[in-house]
Amino acid sequence: MSQLKQVQEQFKSSLTILDGGMGHQLKRMGVAIEGEVGSLKRFLGVALANLHDPELVVRAHQLYIEAGADVITTNSYACIPACLELATETSEGIDLDAIIRAAGECAVKARGNMGVQIAGCIP
Repeated sequence: MSQLKQVQEQFKSSLTILDGGMGHQLKRMGVAIEGEVGSLKRFLGVALANLHDPELVVRAHQLYIEAGADVITTNSYACIPACLELATETSEGIDLDAIIRAAGECAVKARGNMGVQIAGCIP
């Protein structure tokens, strides 16, 4: 029995395992992180992945589920107006509602019928 499964058995009903940071996971999976440390630009690629590469976001969620997460969080931490205004795809940037909706859809798709919960993520 794996160490994680042993811990889960020990704490059975009193332990809930959350996923890890989506930004870090997506960066490991190839999403470009650009800009100075601490700048909003560093969040842009992670936020845009919901629209530009939703299958990658779904796979990131699935990796957390496979690792034992009971709860996955939507990839919406960086989905704030100030960050999305940096997008240059249109003169008006990205539709905030569309990108947050896409984050939720990615989480739902990743969950499938696995029984994990989904929590919205806000900054």
